[in-house]
Amino acid sequence: QWQVNTGTGFTNIVDPTNYTGMTSHDLLINNAPSSWYGYQYRCLVDGTGSNTLTLKFTCYWNGSSNTAWENPLNWNCGELPDANTDVVINNGAPNFPVVTSNKSCRSLCIGPGAAISINTGFTLLITGP
Repeated sequence: QWQVNTGTGFTNIVDPTNYTGMTSHDLLINNAPSSWYGYQYRCLVDGTGSNTLTLKFTCYWNGSSNTAWENPLNWNCGELPDANTDVVINNGAPNFPVVTSNKSCRSLCIGPGAAISINTGFTLLITGP
């Protein structure tokens, strides 16, 4: 039986909307919202819990279209990062991001030789610890 800890302790997973295989070897998580960042999962077998896995959302900048942070095609995940997304910007992208509106992400990791610009009057809020 797979279990989830959303911050109040582990409980059995019974929701077939977002999960498949709740009582099998493999648990599939479907269309998880980024607000689930940090949810912990384990499998309970004969009363013993397995190692705990923690759900995290990370988007990597690829800069394949242009410099617009706001363009989903510039992100490996095909979606814009939000307040629950860890962002990684590595060197080697054809374009580096320019933020031209107020945006947020959970964390920001900028690799050596990589860069980010935030236009005057806008902010990139880092929401993580």
